[in-house]
This record gives sequence, C-alpha cells and structure tokens, in this order.
Amino acid sequence: MPSRPPSKRGGWAAAGCRTVIAGVTSASFAGVASVLANTGCPVIHCLLNEGGGGSELMLRWGERPLDQVRAASRSVMTSCGGRRWYLIGNNYRWGHGAHAAGHRALEEVGGQVVGNEFVELGHLDFGRVIEEIERSGADCVLSTLVGADEVAFERQVWEAGLRTKWATLSLAMEESARERIGDDAAAGIWAALGYFEGLDTTENKALLGRYRGKYGRWAPPLSSLSESVYEAVALYAAAVRNGRGDVRGVAEALREIRMTMPEAPSSQPARTRCVRTCTSPRQSPGAFASRPDDGRDAPASLRPRRLRPASTAAAESADDSAVKAHRDRVPIPPRSDRRTPTRSPTAAHGVR
Repeated sequence: MPSRPPSKRGGWAAAGCRTVIAGVTSASFAGVASVLANTGCPVIHCLLNEGGGGSELMLRWGERPLDQVRAASRSVMTSCGGRRWYLIGNNYRWGHGAHAAGHRALEEVGGQVVGNEFVELGHLDFGRVIEEIERSGADCVLSTLVGADEVAFERQVWEAGLRTKWATLSLAMEESARERIGDDAAAGIWAALGYFEGLDTTENKALLGRYRGKYGRWAPPLSSLSESVYEAVALYAAAVRNGRGDVRGVAEALREIRMTMPEAPSSQPARTRCVRTCTSPRQSPGAFASRPDDGRDAPASLRPRRLRPASTAAAESADDSAVKAHRDRVPIPPRSDRRTPTRSPTAAHGVR
C-alpha cells in the first residue's frame, strides 16, 4: 500500500492495492468511493455509518443508526420517565442520515421529537445549544455528534449541572471518546454499538490479551471504531482463502463467510448479526456498564432479529425514503439509494 493514496482512477490498482478497507468518516468514504468507482477495486466501509452504497463492490458495514436507536430508545425513555427528544448532530451526511433514522425509530416507540439541530464539524462551544435543549423541555437527547464535538458537548452539559436534567443516547460515543469526556462527566450517558471493550466473550478476551501483550497497558482502548477494522481484515482474509480468487468471487464470499467475532459468543453469518440490548445503567468507573437483555419486554418489531442480506434492495427502501424526506427539509449532498446493512448493535450500554 503506498504511503500516500493515489488520487487518480486506476492508481490504487497500479500501486498493487486489491481492496480498500476504509475506517473513515462518511464524508471521507464518499471521496474514496468516488475515486474508486468502476475501477473493480472492492471498498469496505467498516465503521458505523448512515448507509448508502453503490455497486456490489462498495460494501458498507458498520452499525446503522436505525438499529442503534431501536436497540436503546425504550431503555433510555424508561430510565428518565419521559418521551420528548431533542436531536443534535453535525451538519454532514452522517448526522442527517442518523437523524432521519432517529425520527423513524422514535416514532415507532412513541417518542416525540421537540428539537432537531445541526452544527458544523469542529463546533466546540455548545452554550446556546444546551440552552435550547433546556428550553425545549426535552426528557432525552439523541446525540449524533462525533469526535471532539461530542466530547465538548457532553463535558459542557456536565459542567452546566444538567447531566441528570435529561437522559442522553450518543450514537458515536465509544471508549476513546468516553475517556476524554471523563468518568464524572460521562456518568449516565447511553451508547449503542456493535462492540464494547468490556464485552465478556472468550473471543474478546483473547483479542484484548493479544492487543495489550503487543502494545502495552497504556495503548488506546479498543472500541467499535478499531475492532470493526480488525473484523474487516479478518473477514477479508477468510474470503480470499474461501473465494474463487477473482475480485467478484471474494466479494461474494464476503457476504457468505462465517466467523466467530469478539462481540459474538458464537459464529453467526457475517453481515446478518442479531441485535441485542443491554439496558442496565450501573456505576462502572472507567468503563461502560451493561446487563444483557433479550428484548422480550419490547414490541416484536424491536426484539433481536437478523438483518436481510445485503443484496436485498427492497429492505432499504423505507430507510432511503426517510433520509430523502429529511434531506428535503435540510439539504445535504445526494447519495446512493442503496446500502449494505452488515453490523448491528450488540449492546446498548448505560454509563453510571
């Protein structure tokens, strides 16, 4: 792999690259996908994303906001005894897609959206936003903010003494962000991702042992963002071994391969993992806390289920319509009407 990515079509293949595994934001992925379109080079987007793909060689894995909100919203509302939601996110394709999905998922469980706001990436002063949330009378906040923006927002909520004023569900808060927010400031925030470092599975313990053994105790924590890259590499290697050898054979194998992954106690078909929820918000300094929940208290539509195969375009039509309707209200760059659902939240964790 070249040290600097080629910027012209064909440059990746000429440099010896046969597949690109993109652990990047949705905005960066759009750029990569445009460069590699029609080059015959498979591109795997392994991080959580709002969906939208393209050709059969553009594989968008990662958690979907619709599944994330479905997995956690009932627990969040139960924890605070309210149904009014304020949505805050970054003004780009991930935020808009996630909010469209959030509106849909919250409507399913009787939630009421009382505010919906976007800020530009790099926005670090949330004083006005926090005041708007307080004035709205929201019981719950759905945050789709990413990176330093999410850290700044959550710390400022805590510094304002409002952490217990409403319950917060953050779709992009993983272990590294939680560390930067801090134990006290993060207490009470909910998250719903496909992987948490503290998951108690044999496979995860083995992965953590190898990781700490190589990089030491002070290495950054593993999270959904990093584990999904590990998972993508492992699945790709298995697909190469098991596929026909050609590019499309490998792509087909990627949709069928079975492996045991750190977040799952047993082998499941790749790209069709079950949604599981963990709903207990308990004190656990320095980490996420969870209690497994099989979803039996939720309506049938919210219980653990398997997603449909990536090739089933009809499975995405409702999501695409919701995103389009949301885009009509707040313009965002157009995207493909197809996506590849692959990685679902295996936990909704409360941090107390």
